[in-house]
Amino acid sequence: MNNNEHLISILNKHKEFLTSVKAWNHYSAQHSLPSSSLLIRKFGSWNNVKLAAGVPIQLNKYTKDQLIKVAIEHKRHMQTTSDWASYSTKHGLPNVQTFLKHFGSWEGLRKHMKITPKDKKWEKYSKDQIEKIIHENRAYFASKTIYNEYAKDKGLPTYNTLTSYFTWTEIKQKAGFTKGYNYSKEELISIAKTYRSYLTTVSSWNKYASENGLPTAQTFIRKFGSWRKAKAYLYE
Repeated sequence: MNNNEHLISILNKHKEFLTSVKAWNHYSAQHSLPSSSLLIRKFGSWNNVKLAAGVPIQLNKYTKDQLIKVAIEHKRHMQTTSDWASYSTKHGLPNVQTFLKHFGSWEGLRKHMKITPKDKKWEKYSKDQIEKIIHENRAYFASKTIYNEYAKDKGLPTYNTLTSYFTWTEIKQKAGFTKGYNYSKEELISIAKTYRSYLTTVSSWNKYASENGLPTAQTFIRKFGSWRKAKAYLYE
């Protein structure tokens, strides 16, 4: 079974929760399931994720008020039609044409929402502030999922905000997660619980870890004494 087939087998058990990206992220975080960002990366778009799991794609007839709500929530991605086309496809949101039917033109939408090409009000942080946040919370950058859950609890900027300033590789380097990084037991336990569905055999974990920038099975074994002992922490 390849990686995508494994993901599909997981999704089939939870397909009733594959509605929106936001709903899935809330559900997956509570049940240690793959995040929407991982699924979108693997399948290309949120609609493709749903199709792979056998969830029918419904063509929603949005009202103008519903579209305004979507625009408010995702305003930073609506600078241009090309920005929105790329973002909406990945996240299963109403497309450019749907907005044009209600607002007449993209310029009409931007005027209504007070969006301009120079509108940067969503950028609440300076680059120096982002670096300081990374430095002060470095233990939580072992994975994107771990950081996002921590950030949500602490009111910190999300992974998406951070990557407006630095790539994920740069963020991990600034946090000290370079090659040879000495993970603590607590960090490894958090990673194991977040990705428990992939923590099966040494070879399958190493394949997944390599693809997603996570510590290898050997790292767990060195820290806990054996693969079996490392997996035992999943049930504490």
